[in-house]
Amino acid sequence: MALIGLLLFVVALQPQLLIEAFNPVTTNLPIIGLSLVLLNNLKTQPNSELAK
Repeated sequence: MALIGLLLFVVALQPQLLIEAFNPVTTNLPIIGLSLVLLNNLKTQPNSELAK
């Protein structure tokens, strides 16, 4: 949720950053996606060490 808030902050105050290389969108969206995959895997494997 915090990453989405930061993205909205950048859109409001410095939109030119969104068209540059390594902008917040291209760096944060993959991190958010990988986090969702990890959370999904933790839910489907309740006996794993990370889920405890």
